[in-house]
Amino acid sequence: MIRTRNFRMRTTAGRFAAIVVAAMSAPAQAAAASDAPGDEAAAKDPVAKDPVAKDPVAKDPVAKDPVAGEAASSAPIDVPSATSVWGYLRPGFGFRIRPEALPKDRGEYGFFADVGLGVTAQPHKRWRAELLVELDTELLTAVTDVGLFDLEGDGAPDDVFTVSEPVPGIDIQEATVSFEPHDTVALTAGIARIPFTIAQQSSSSSLLFPNRPEPNAVFVSGADLGAFARAELFDGRVVPIVGAFNGDSLGLGVAGATARGVVATGRLDVNPFGSFPIGDGDYEQGPFRLGVGFGAMVRPAALFDERTGTEPKNVLDVRLAASLRMAISGVYFSAEYLRRQQTDDFSSRPEVADGAYAQLAWFFRALPWLGFEPLARVGFVATDQSFDPRLVGFTDAGVGILPAADADEPDLVRVTLQYLGERRFTEREEAHGAAASVLLRY
Repeated sequence: MIRTRNFRMRTTAGRFAAIVVAAMSAPAQAAAASDAPGDEAAAKDPVAKDPVAKDPVAKDPVAKDPVAGEAASSAPIDVPSATSVWGYLRPGFGFRIRPEALPKDRGEYGFFADVGLGVTAQPHKRWRAELLVELDTELLTAVTDVGLFDLEGDGAPDDVFTVSEPVPGIDIQEATVSFEPHDTVALTAGIARIPFTIAQQSSSSSLLFPNRPEPNAVFVSGADLGAFARAELFDGRVVPIVGAFNGDSLGLGVAGATARGVVATGRLDVNPFGSFPIGDGDYEQGPFRLGVGFGAMVRPAALFDERTGTEPKNVLDVRLAASLRMAISGVYFSAEYLRRQQTDDFSSRPEVADGAYAQLAWFFRALPWLGFEPLARVGFVATDQSFDPRLVGFTDAGVGILPAADADEPDLVRVTLQYLGERRFTEREEAHGAAASVLLRY
């Protein structure tokens, strides 16, 4: 069965979600009674195989409710067995210093918080829905005031100034419907991150560091609208993915133009010694595994002038990725190389960029209930190589402290202490900082 990431349902939220879903789907449940999955299908339940929820309440969220007790088994309504509400919270504090920057940019510090809330529902053994939203206190920037400069006092404005303020909002990371015609194949459509790199396929709460590698964010970020097919063959040893997306999250980098074109994407992961869980780290402390992967995105698009809607130009955006990862006995290593080349028929300056990163972690238990995970990551991004080269390097190091390591999910609670290093080689500027955060998944 295709594996996805979910989290265990809390008692109160679980009962509430179960009652609501049961009330909305009672007629459908009665009609589908003959298709009930039974014990064998329950063992193949994709939520039950979720690598994050190793002992998922989602198998029977009501019957396993410690508060409901025996009353749950005698409930008069038929509650779908694979419905769960889950999420995560990650508050933290950080600072960064840039000694060579302008005075206003030399120091930055403050508190931050990541919040995610998701719902997973599977009313039928072949159909499932996923919803994940992330709340951000500074998702958008709104212009709150506009003024004019009249330095000469002649009544003619010399300049315009604006005042902008951050605005909180909700970012939809995933809103998909999936159909599984076979236990090894899933067809998915909706809003999702394009499965182009390893980091892009991992959820925000399953990363080694609180943020994705910087090179990954340069080449692909956010979620997009589209559809894709994913298969897990030979017990996850071969994982092909093909799909098509709008490509709005990628951007073409052409000012004053509107782009129209669909992104075709494909990825192949080969894991000859066994499959990897979705996400970073080896908290199961499993046997030796090795994986190689290749990804590609191609977007042929037409550009139209934003003001006139005419003068179409053709542009081709090609992005490639190659990855290597390894895991054994709590040690996890992954590395990726990314390249982008954008060409068009109206300029002689193709946009070329390269980037790569490598990260290493080692999870071990100092006590049965206390785990540690030293972390290290390095990477670089080289952009605008054909006409204005810029090279930036990144260095991250730290340790993850897992004070609930005796749980079925050792990383259910995670405290991360992190060093942040950045060097802009072109500008000869450095930045150093640190951050501390605590992650709680529920």
